[in-house]
Amino acid sequence: MTTSMEAARVLVVEDEGIIAADLAETLLRLGYHVTGQVGTGEEALLAVAAAPPDLVLLDVRLRGELDGLGVARSLRAAGSPAPPAVVFLTSHSDDVTLSGARDTGAYGHLLKPFRERELRGALETALGRLALERELAERDRIQKELEARVATAERLAALGTITAGVAHEVNNPMAAVNANLEYGLEHLDEVTRAMAPGEPARAALAQVREALRDALEAGQRVTRIVRDLRKLGRAEELAPSPLDVGAVVESALRLLVHEVGRRVRLEVVVGRAPLVRGDEGRLVQVLVNLVQNAVHAAEDARPGSGSVTVRTSTDARGWAVVTVSDDGRGIPLEVATRVFDPFFSTKDAGRGMGLGLTIARRVAGEHGGELTFTAAPAGGTVFRLALPPAAL
Repeated sequence: MTTSMEAARVLVVEDEGIIAADLAETLLRLGYHVTGQVGTGEEALLAVAAAPPDLVLLDVRLRGELDGLGVARSLRAAGSPAPPAVVFLTSHSDDVTLSGARDTGAYGHLLKPFRERELRGALETALGRLALERELAERDRIQKELEARVATAERLAALGTITAGVAHEVNNPMAAVNANLEYGLEHLDEVTRAMAPGEPARAALAQVREALRDALEAGQRVTRIVRDLRKLGRAEELAPSPLDVGAVVESALRLLVHEVGRRVRLEVVVGRAPLVRGDEGRLVQVLVNLVQNAVHAAEDARPGSGSVTVRTSTDARGWAVVTVSDDGRGIPLEVATRVFDPFFSTKDAGRGMGLGLTIARRVAGEHGGELTFTAAPAGGTVFRLALPPAAL
């Protein structure tokens, strides 16, 4: 909607047909756009919903059960982020009528009969106030958005300080734990092989081996979590070199070949894309994360029949683009703004800490690129990694 004087849209709500037609003609002559003429409160609410106006010229007394005051209250209570301004038309100047009009939050009123210049003045005043209110509301929205971004940046800065100490205190002991578990498993295998096939202790040792293997997997998971925290908390120095994004995709998929092939149908479409300058290891990490997320989404929504597509191309700017799309349930609208927040995850407990996409977007930014997402046309989600071409 617009609130410029020339293009403002006005709905006329007046149950006297001759007056309504005259008002509409005058408004058109003054340069306004008339969205409609209706004569009852119920019709007014339907007209506002069908073609939202900037301003409603509203007769106080209307045919039917819903009068003008009731219409104005309904418009304010509807919860619209940009409700129209209301200017009342009335033949009654008693205190009860005027007080009731003010209580609805009206932007003004006109006493019938009124002259054209009075109409014009009331409309300009109401629309000017409406424009100011909307501008202030937009500034408030932008301010809150900036404050939220600053708060996120401050949390990340604090997290970087904390995780530096956590990584040091946890990583070294876990390395020793994992090494000793691996040592124990190796020697347990040697002891088992040296035993006779029918030895009763073999079954007990097999149970011990299973317990040690579970402990090692848990320890390795802790190590991966610490690694991710370190990457989130501080930027690591890049080792850039000219890269073919198609080759980066192949490297990422080789790491996932056993995980992807048996769980979803994978399609890879390699299109023309320019060379980029980047750190291959970090970019492989980004694509591994995106593909794993896509596999989980597709598998959860369509067990045994889900699909994931990885595609490389060049966008209109000449940037290299890699898209990873799935046919899962998609990202709910109510959490879409939090997808890249640290520690936010839509996965079940135990399937991630919610750091992968945060780190992936940081890596994209460090390469001068961008990581975004949209809803897939046939359902699911499309993540898009775009990187600038390497300087020739």
